[in-house]
Amino acid sequence: MARAPARRQRTGNRRRGAKRNQTRHHRHMHLSQAQIDFMDELHRRALYEGSVAYVSILAVPQLILLYAYVRDTIGDDLSHGLVMALLGINLATFMSAVNNFQVCQRFDYILHDIPPEEEVRGNGVFAKWY
Repeated sequence: MARAPARRQRTGNRRRGAKRNQTRHHRHMHLSQAQIDFMDELHRRALYEGSVAYVSILAVPQLILLYAYVRDTIGDDLSHGLVMALLGINLATFMSAVNNFQVCQRFDYILHDIPPEEEVRGNGVFAKWY
């Protein structure tokens, strides 16, 4: 009669492989194709949102210089309002991109990362990766 597979105490999941061949940091992740595609989409979206935030924050110094130029040389209220509107749209884009980036990172952590409870040793100290 076959032996029952060893189970983890915390999660009740089966151990994969002999215990002497596994480190305590080893974990198999069995993801379906839909989960892998979603994880890939999350990573791509986070990269896109991070790029948008980076580009929009790089545009702020040029917009400030444009504002100073319009204020000093043209002095027109319409041009002044246009530059201020551009600056406001740029900052709103930056804040939106940063928020979306953080949401993507949070979803990736919740759905695909190893939770801290599984990384903790028996004495309550986080595992060191050395």
